[in-house]
Amino acid sequence: MSNSGWFSPLKLPLLLLAAAALFFALDVPGDFLRWQERRRQARELEQINARLAEEIRQRRERLRRLQTSAAERERIIRQEQLRARPGEIIYTVPGAPKR
Repeated sequence: MSNSGWFSPLKLPLLLLAAAALFFALDVPGDFLRWQERRRQARELEQINARLAEEIRQRRERLRRLQTSAAERERIIRQEQLRARPGEIIYTVPGAPKR
């Protein structure tokens, strides 16, 4: 048997050493950690986007109601500005949370 073949027992450690050096030279572990961090950031941003999309939907619905309903406009004005109709009395409690 000759040792002139490409895969000889003496070349195996050298091949493994070269593969390990290339693995770390290409910064594969660092790339994997950066990839994981990017995935985490992407998931976080997707959650923020979903929350903002829901907020936009709610605001559009409120705007639509304000544009189409005089009763809704009056209710909001009376609630936010503590406006009263003639003869009505509004009581406020100090320190009470606003609606």
